[in-house]
Amino acid sequence: MKIAESTIKRKIEAGQWHSIGRNEKQLLDKQEQKDSCKILRQYVVGKFVVDGYDPSNNVVYEVYERHHQQQIEKDLQRQKEIQQRLGCRFVVIKDDT
Repeated sequence: MKIAESTIKRKIEAGQWHSIGRNEKQLLDKQEQKDSCKILRQYVVGKFVVDGYDPSNNVVYEVYERHHQQQIEKDLQRQKEIQQRLGCRFVVIKDDT
């Protein structure tokens, strides 16, 4: 089942989107400091919600927790679709905890 972009945005605004990894906030905060940028969290890109997006530099940030090891092909296809839509750079931050 695909969720419409408007539905995703509405759920995020209402605080009903709970897709944030355990260490995601800390890892993205650290990345902001490292790259001297502002990362928008839980950013909607079409049918996807990315962990972070830096619009000034057109960079998507995704935090890959352990469960991503079981969905490599799905993640690669998702990344490809996001990059095609935004023409962005894609940075994966591994959370090995």
